[in-house]
Amino acid sequence: MQIAFCVILLLSDVAGAQSSSLQRTWVFFRDKGAINLQSATPALLGISERALKRRAKVISPHRLIDQLDLPVAQEYLNQLRTLGVTVHSLSRWLNAASVEAAPSQVSLLRAQPFVASVMQVMVQKRSNPETNYEQQPFQKTNVDGINYGPSLTQHTRSKVVDVHALGINGTGVLLGMDDDGFNYHTTHAALKNLPVVAEYDFVQRDSNTSIAPGEFSSQGNHGEATLSIAAGFQNGNMIGAAYGVSVLLAKTEIDSVEITLEEDNYVEALEWMERLGVDIISTSLGYDDFDPAGIYNAGDIVYQMKDGRTGTTSLAGLIAARKGVLLLSAMGNEGWTKTDTIIQRNINGTVVKIVWGSKPGTGSILTPADADSIVSVGATDASGMLTSFSSTGPTADGRIKPEVVNQGSSVYFASGSTNAISVGAGTSFSTPLTAGAAALVLSAHPDLTPMQVREALMNTAQRDIMNDSRIGSLSYPNNYYGSGYVNALDAVLYWGLVFSNRPTITANDTAYIVSTKIKSKTSLIADSLFLFYKKASAGTYQRVALRATGTTDEYDAFVMKAEIDSTSIGYFSARDNSGSTRKNPFDAPDELFSLNPKNDTSKVVSQTPNGIPSKYVLRNFPNPFNPSTTLLVDMPNSEEAEIAVFNIMGQLIRTLFRGVLQSGTQQYRWNGVDERGMSVAAGMYIARLKTKSNILSTKLILLK
Repeated sequence: MQIAFCVILLLSDVAGAQSSSLQRTWVFFRDKGAINLQSATPALLGISERALKRRAKVISPHRLIDQLDLPVAQEYLNQLRTLGVTVHSLSRWLNAASVEAAPSQVSLLRAQPFVASVMQVMVQKRSNPETNYEQQPFQKTNVDGINYGPSLTQHTRSKVVDVHALGINGTGVLLGMDDDGFNYHTTHAALKNLPVVAEYDFVQRDSNTSIAPGEFSSQGNHGEATLSIAAGFQNGNMIGAAYGVSVLLAKTEIDSVEITLEEDNYVEALEWMERLGVDIISTSLGYDDFDPAGIYNAGDIVYQMKDGRTGTTSLAGLIAARKGVLLLSAMGNEGWTKTDTIIQRNINGTVVKIVWGSKPGTGSILTPADADSIVSVGATDASGMLTSFSSTGPTADGRIKPEVVNQGSSVYFASGSTNAISVGAGTSFSTPLTAGAAALVLSAHPDLTPMQVREALMNTAQRDIMNDSRIGSLSYPNNYYGSGYVNALDAVLYWGLVFSNRPTITANDTAYIVSTKIKSKTSLIADSLFLFYKKASAGTYQRVALRATGTTDEYDAFVMKAEIDSTSIGYFSARDNSGSTRKNPFDAPDELFSLNPKNDTSKVVSQTPNGIPSKYVLRNFPNPFNPSTTLLVDMPNSEEAEIAVFNIMGQLIRTLFRGVLQSGTQQYRWNGVDERGMSVAAGMYIARLKTKSNILSTKLILLK
């Protein structure tokens, strides 16, 4: 059976067909009207606590809410309606409304004093599929207790299997999926147990993302596939890359006879997921035209506009990154070099010639894969060789794309309503595989920013394909393979040692055995591995050393049965020879594991009311570091504070914050530069937190 793929091309006759009827149009406003940012609260804006906590990784505490969060001014929307146009969707980030308007109404819209500009919404269709859905016989493949079935291959080269073996599966991460719907996610064996935090159909405007009455027969099949690749779990059949995540589901794509898609749904969905607190978004949608009105040649592809700043979907992706969300986007299935519209200009920038042809160096990347600060994903076969259909870079402004590649052929996924699986090919499938790998990194290091997760994926990517007979000798990064093939294990270890997501508890006649897996790039310091535990009523923690069990990377501790009951809580601590010290949970003792021996230990217990720390703490990770380190500051109260870095002579190097620091846990990044923006020498530095009542310091070691 064939279905259409997610890569999208503009129907060349759409603009002409719409010129005599209603057309979907972006209306961009000059401001947010009379709305006052000072009076806006997260609750009024629909911004979750989870979103604020995630934003705090990358945004100063006093700027967690900004003008982009304010809704479009209601008075402007009312005036639009008085002009007789129908409002379809809204974008806070773009300060715009998508409306349906006749050509005569569009002229009126442009004349309104509150309107900054008007632009047609792109209406597009997918290209021919690079995917072949076929029923496959089951294969049994057991690895560390998990039977991957035929999906083992797609997780082997990327070393996702190795990360699963450490007990890291995406727990704690909220993954957003944006696709054509998610059929059978409540009935298919690989999907029905997925924790779905929220789902919304931006096509039908309801909370059911499965196929709706009257929709095209393929609607929702593609999303079922991508969701299972990233997060499904059906032991013995198929396993997702990050099967422990929770998910948000957004249906934005319209399957029909023309298989059309409008970008306003996409933008609205990204904003919705960000406000709900999503950590990572995987989208296999792509756009390939920025000239719907035929300014150059009607229906032609204007490569010059693939600069990461022109397409509204690219702009939305960039804003999501600035708010702490990591977006992963498919490169597309357009092949390596694509015939394109070439616009020739003179020295003054005037268009002198427009030709249709091939231009050396011009890639076939789609939008929003051209956006900066995201992860764009190309496709390879199981051996790591780039597929012939995978789109290539660079972007129009010369940036290398993709960021990474992953397996995109012979990928297995859930299909149908019960337990069937199928196989297919495309960057649509390499993208959720990579989103799953990103979720594993964040699950192992919940304190990372999206750019740190991106850095880990890119800087650890495998570069073993050094020569491709179709290309020649390769240097990395390049516009075919990007930084290389995803290596989930090395990416997880990039920011320091890691623990299993959760401990396990077994028992013998006299004791409970609490175990975890711990792994580092360097050797662990044996006398630094500890379990801290106590009953909830106890005032202090007891400490017991962890010992190697003989199973690779596994350590355990024996605790007498009388010392643990249903209220018991605890955490792990370890140090390696790089000097890295970590705890699990990472922010213990503010959050702790429940060590109730009669229940599972999946629950993380907050030890502070409303997440407010009970004492002042200053710490950093990684340490030693290169090129940057993150300072974590726990504040039990809001008060005047200064966070600064000094050299060992006590001379000020960089002030990271000065002002009123809000209660809670805040993060500040130091990238090894001084107040003038100049890089400092390798060596030891001192970070200091100074308040009216406390002065705390910690050592920072910069390596070069």
